[in-house]
Amino acid sequence: MKARRGGVHKADSVSLHFQNASVDCSLNFYSEESGKYIESLGADPIPVVFKVAYDNNGKPTGALLVRIGDWDAKKFLPNERLLATTEQMQPDAPAANAKLNSPGGCFEPVANR
Repeated sequence: MKARRGGVHKADSVSLHFQNASVDCSLNFYSEESGKYIESLGADPIPVVFKVAYDNNGKPTGALLVRIGDWDAKKFLPNERLLATTEQMQPDAPAANAKLNSPGGCFEPVANR
């Protein structure tokens, strides 16, 4: 994931992002300690580990943050462990047909289990 400074809710917040097709997947950090840690990891991609749950058809149904860099997820505030998804809409696509798949849009399906 790549770090970004600034956010919708707080100009001095820090977030991590990765893209999967048209879906932007992000973790948002609000505490000063978390923000400083993320920024200390530098501009290179930051290793982030999720435990992803899949349904019987191999569709991703949930994601639990495990670790960012060397920090266990427990070091982050509960709301900083939530994976946010934003999907870029096409101007000519009707909004009524839009279907958000959160957090499934961030992860590829797997073969039937």
